[in-house]
Amino acid sequence: MRHKHHFEAVIFDIDGVLVDSEHYHHQAVNDICSEIGHVISIDKSKELIGLSLEETFDQLQLRRVTTNKSEWMQQVEDRYVQIINRKMERPYASELIKALKISGIKIACVTTANRKVAEANLKIIGVMDSISCLITRESVVNTKPDPEPYMKALHKLTVSPKHALVVEDSVIGVQAALSAHVGTVLFYPHHMSNVLDMQDPVITINRFTDFSFFNRTLSQFVNI
Repeated sequence: MRHKHHFEAVIFDIDGVLVDSEHYHHQAVNDICSEIGHVISIDKSKELIGLSLEETFDQLQLRRVTTNKSEWMQQVEDRYVQIINRKMERPYASELIKALKISGIKIACVTTANRKVAEANLKIIGVMDSISCLITRESVVNTKPDPEPYMKALHKLTVSPKHALVVEDSVIGVQAALSAHVGTVLFYPHHMSNVLDMQDPVITINRFTDFSFFNRTLSQFVNI
């Protein structure tokens, strides 16, 4: 089933957009940091949203307590994968992705997380097979807010920026999408987002069904 629209592709951030995972990331980072005597507050965790684990390590100045960044990152990833569960899906996330795919929309995910974490998130909500393109930390030289991750996704999807829609939950993610000249950018905050008043052309939503295109797409396949 297809309908007319001006979007050829939808690109989702993962953490905070498809899965309400920030609490789990905080727990995983805090668990491993606690083992080396470094406790992180919730307020500090908000400052880390959208950052890669490498950037998180540097932001927390963990070189003061450990110099082995790669081992720390591996431990955090392992802990995160152990503690996540199916309940972390944000409402209608998997249904929306599957409905978009049926409608003929290309779907990509762009994240600052490493591939192990990204794939774990997508698998736990059952959408891994619906994603045409996955851009992770390993895929790029420069992470968000640099436009490289979104530019790479658009290139792989062979889609013009003006025909793409991006959904983000962080300021740096929105900045990355705008810098890549994406035609439509949605800001979809959650309880741990540093929420700001987004200016045009960014559209703020509180649920996927707030956006008419998503609502129309979902309603064809799901009772909402």
